[in-house]
Amino acid sequence: MLKKMILSIVSCACFLSVLSVPIMAEDENLLGSDPDEKTYEFNEYEALKDELINYERALKEKALLTDTQIQNYNELKDEKENYSNFIYAQKKLTIDELKEQGYTSTQINAIKNYDGSEEMTARAAASVSATLKLTTFKYKSSEKRTYASAKFSGKWNGKPALKLKDHVGIGITGSKARFARLGTSGWVNHAGGGVYSPAVKYYSMAGVDFSFGIQNADGLLIRDFEMTYNAVADGKVTVIDYRAVYAHSSLNINTTLNVGISTTGPSFGISFSFSKGLTSMWDKTYTKTSYI
Repeated sequence: MLKKMILSIVSCACFLSVLSVPIMAEDENLLGSDPDEKTYEFNEYEALKDELINYERALKEKALLTDTQIQNYNELKDEKENYSNFIYAQKKLTIDELKEQGYTSTQINAIKNYDGSEEMTARAAASVSATLKLTTFKYKSSEKRTYASAKFSGKWNGKPALKLKDHVGIGITGSKARFARLGTSGWVNHAGGGVYSPAVKYYSMAGVDFSFGIQNADGLLIRDFEMTYNAVADGKVTVIDYRAVYAHSSLNINTTLNVGISTTGPSFGISFSFSKGLTSMWDKTYTKTSYI
């Protein structure tokens, strides 16, 4: 009888000791099924026209433009007028040469049948096609932090007429907390090789700006690119916005792209602002919600 009581007490003690061991909750994958990957495209000529429209709107509203802004406006008009000459020069190339420059069959058809019209200029112009994807969205209970990563990748279809410095901006923000930079990675590939890393500028708790040249020191033009922004926030964040923009330089000046957080009323999100001479060719925002 005494032996049975001792065994019973030992069993209870072992059971209580198991209960006293802290059980850590598992990390939670908040990604689920992220938005379907969609590749959007916008061309260089349309971006150039948009930049001109901004100046013309200012003139129409009788805004006072500085001498530098007037000079920039005149340069943009010249570039738009000379764009047709660029397409006519491309028309002299063979189909194989155009394919080598990355033009699509639709662009090549427009180049070979080019008549100088606005419609045909837009169809023949080089373009950027790109995809924004949320690659990481998880909560680590042991750290009480939420991690998120967004990747922006794409390519140039055809030969850009404007061979200056471009920018890719990526931002991530949450409804309950802002995200700080954890790390970045990126590369730009030029025709014939020559992969290099773009310059990176971080905007506190908002996002990053990757900047790079359209052509390298050897005169080789950009082909494709990929940039990733990794971020972290305190606490469990179940609703985030992630956004990317591709900005193309149309003027040979020191262009800048600023990344910020918009907090109008109850809303939240990422904002991008551009200096003159820099126009958006690609701009998409996604919201990811998880209620795990």
